[in-house]
Amino acid sequence: MPLAPTSVTTNRPKVLVLSKNYPNDVFDVLGLWVENLVQHSTGFCEPKVISPVPYCPPLPGLPDYYARLRGIPHRCLTNEIEIFHPRMLVGPGHSLYSLESRTYYWTARRVARRLRQDFRFDLIHAHFTYPDGVAAARLGKQFGVPVIISEHVCISRCGKRGGTRVGRPGGWRFTEVARDSSGSGWDDFPPTRGRR
Repeated sequence: MPLAPTSVTTNRPKVLVLSKNYPNDVFDVLGLWVENLVQHSTGFCEPKVISPVPYCPPLPGLPDYYARLRGIPHRCLTNEIEIFHPRMLVGPGHSLYSLESRTYYWTARRVARRLRQDFRFDLIHAHFTYPDGVAAARLGKQFGVPVIISEHVCISRCGKRGGTRVGRPGGWRFTEVARDSSGSGWDDFPPTRGRR
């Protein structure tokens, strides 16, 4: 499906938003807070959203709870914001949680490469450190753009989830790797390490 045409050239930064927590046709209240932030940001930037959803194979007899994931559109336009829902490999429950940042990155990278041709994003904004932020940091390094990670839960709880250490130190390291490689002139946004 062709991408939506980019808007008239403006001085507003183009922002690529990464968030697994974003409403879709199946889970219409998932990540409403992220959707509201993105909608309100349209006054000062041009966002596009990549919100991966779990891949669901077309197996006969699969419970409807899982089968309905196939009904989520791969691309949609909501309130004039283009949203992409690529399929991402995940295991049942948290069985592959430690690998999710990799599958997220591979999934988002395909969409970001296509987008980059006509929508040269200036910034990547990820919601949640893991797996969104880790994937965003890798994309930021690849495309040479800065990354912002908004964490929406207590960091100490994240570090214990699924047996994977993903707490604040890792988040800062990935954010700074992406920032340092950008060379994009976004120095007005220094890292906030040590600030409260």
